[in-house]
Amino acid sequence: MYTDASFRSVVVDLTETECIDSTSLGLLAKISIKTKQRIGHIPTLISTNDDVTRILLSMGFKDQVFVIAASYQQEDYHLAEVSPVECTEKSAEQRVIEAHKILMDLNDHNRSQFKDLVYALEHSHH
Repeated sequence: MYTDASFRSVVVDLTETECIDSTSLGLLAKISIKTKQRIGHIPTLISTNDDVTRILLSMGFKDQVFVIAASYQQEDYHLAEVSPVECTEKSAEQRVIEAHKILMDLNDHNRSQFKDLVYALEHSHH
Protein backbone atom coordinates (compact mmCIF):
# COMPACT_ATOMS: atom_id res chain seq x y z
CA MET A 1 0.00 0.00 0.00
CA TYR A 2 2.93 2.34 0.60
CA THR A 3 3.97 2.15 -3.06
CA ASP A 4 0.49 3.07 -4.33
CA ALA A 5 0.56 6.61 -5.76
CA SER A 6 -2.94 7.29 -4.39
CA PHE A 7 -1.93 6.32 -0.82
CA ARG A 8 -3.07 9.11 1.54
CA SER A 9 -3.84 7.60 4.95
CA VAL A 10 -4.33 4.50 7.06
CA VAL A 11 -7.37 3.70 9.19
CA VAL A 12 -7.14 0.52 11.25
CA ASP A 13 -10.55 -0.72 12.33
CA LEU A 14 -10.36 -2.59 15.63
CA THR A 15 -14.10 -2.40 16.32
CA GLU A 16 -14.44 -6.21 16.21
CA THR A 17 -11.28 -6.78 18.25
CA GLU A 18 -11.87 -8.32 21.68
CA CYS A 19 -8.23 -8.70 22.70
CA ILE A 20 -4.87 -7.83 21.17
CA ASP A 21 -1.41 -9.30 21.72
CA SER A 22 1.97 -7.61 21.79
CA THR A 23 2.99 -8.91 18.36
CA SER A 24 -0.07 -7.28 16.81
CA LEU A 25 0.68 -4.08 18.73
CA GLY A 26 4.23 -4.09 17.37
CA LEU A 27 2.99 -4.57 13.82
CA LEU A 28 0.55 -1.69 14.31
CA ALA A 29 3.43 0.47 15.55
CA LYS A 30 5.39 -0.45 12.40
CA ILE A 31 2.43 0.62 10.25
CA SER A 32 2.39 3.92 12.10
CA ILE A 33 6.11 4.52 11.61
CA LYS A 34 5.99 3.68 7.88
CA THR A 35 2.87 5.80 7.37
CA LYS A 36 4.43 8.80 9.09
CA GLN A 37 7.58 8.40 6.95
CA ARG A 38 5.54 8.09 3.75
CA ILE A 39 2.88 10.81 4.19
CA GLY A 40 3.99 12.84 7.19
CA HIS A 41 1.15 12.13 9.60
CA ILE A 42 0.09 9.33 11.90
CA PRO A 43 -2.71 6.90 11.06
CA THR A 44 -6.03 6.45 12.86
CA LEU A 45 -7.09 3.51 15.01
CA ILE A 46 -10.79 2.91 15.58
CA SER A 47 -11.31 1.12 18.91
CA THR A 48 -14.70 0.60 20.56
CA ASN A 49 -13.64 -2.01 23.14
CA ASP A 50 -12.56 -0.39 26.44
CA ASP A 51 -10.10 -3.20 27.20
CA VAL A 52 -8.41 -2.88 23.80
CA THR A 53 -8.30 0.91 24.10
CA ARG A 54 -6.75 0.62 27.58
CA ILE A 55 -3.99 -1.62 26.17
CA LEU A 56 -3.36 0.80 23.28
CA LEU A 57 -3.01 3.67 25.75
CA SER A 58 -0.76 1.67 28.08
CA MET A 59 1.63 0.99 25.19
CA GLY A 60 1.91 4.71 24.46
CA PHE A 61 -0.09 4.64 21.21
CA LYS A 62 -2.03 7.89 21.77
CA ASP A 63 -1.01 11.11 19.98
CA GLN A 64 2.51 10.15 18.87
CA VAL A 65 1.73 6.79 17.27
CA PHE A 66 -1.99 6.84 16.37
CA VAL A 67 -5.03 9.03 16.51
CA ILE A 68 -7.35 6.83 18.58
CA ALA A 69 -11.05 7.30 17.86
CA ALA A 70 -14.15 5.51 19.14
CA SER A 71 -15.97 5.76 15.79
CA TYR A 72 -15.71 7.01 12.23
CA GLN A 73 -17.97 7.81 9.34
CA GLN A 74 -17.50 5.15 6.68
CA GLU A 75 -18.21 7.65 3.90
CA ASP A 76 -15.28 9.78 5.08
CA TYR A 77 -12.86 7.13 3.88
CA HIS A 78 -12.30 4.99 0.81
CA LEU A 79 -11.41 1.83 2.72
CA ALA A 80 -9.78 -1.26 1.29
CA GLU A 81 -8.80 -4.42 3.10
CA VAL A 82 -5.17 -5.45 3.07
CA SER A 83 -4.66 -9.03 1.91
CA PRO A 84 -3.03 -11.57 4.24
CA VAL A 85 0.54 -12.56 3.43
CA GLU A 86 1.79 -16.14 3.61
CA CYS A 87 4.88 -16.67 5.73
CA THR A 88 7.16 -19.45 6.90
CA GLU A 89 7.73 -20.31 10.56
CA LYS A 90 11.16 -18.65 10.38
CA SER A 91 9.79 -15.43 8.87
CA ALA A 92 6.96 -15.45 11.44
CA GLU A 93 9.54 -15.67 14.25
CA GLN A 94 11.45 -12.75 12.75
CA ARG A 95 8.25 -10.69 12.52
CA VAL A 96 7.46 -11.42 16.18
CA ILE A 97 10.94 -10.28 17.23
CA GLU A 98 10.79 -7.19 15.01
CA ALA A 99 7.32 -6.30 16.32
CA HIS A 100 8.52 -6.43 19.92
CA LYS A 101 11.65 -4.41 19.15
CA ILE A 102 9.48 -1.71 17.57
CA LEU A 103 7.26 -1.68 20.67
CA MET A 104 10.36 -1.40 22.86
CA ASP A 105 11.57 1.60 20.88
CA LEU A 106 8.34 3.52 21.53
CA ASN A 107 9.09 4.25 25.19
CA ASP A 108 10.97 3.17 28.32
CA HIS A 109 7.92 1.43 29.81
CA ASN A 110 7.67 -0.87 26.79
CA ARG A 111 11.44 -1.43 26.78
CA SER A 112 11.35 -2.77 30.33
CA GLN A 113 8.21 -4.83 29.57
CA PHE A 114 9.62 -6.65 26.54
CA LYS A 115 13.44 -6.73 26.82
CA ASP A 116 13.54 -10.19 28.46
CA LEU A 117 11.06 -11.61 25.97
CA VAL A 118 13.02 -10.28 22.98
CA TYR A 119 16.24 -11.66 24.43
CA ALA A 120 14.61 -15.07 24.93
CA LEU A 121 13.14 -15.08 21.41
CA GLU A 122 16.46 -14.11 19.83
CA HIS A 123 18.33 -16.84 21.71
CA SER A 124 15.74 -19.63 21.60
CA HIS A 125 17.37 -21.51 18.71
CA HIS A 126 21.01 -21.17 19.67
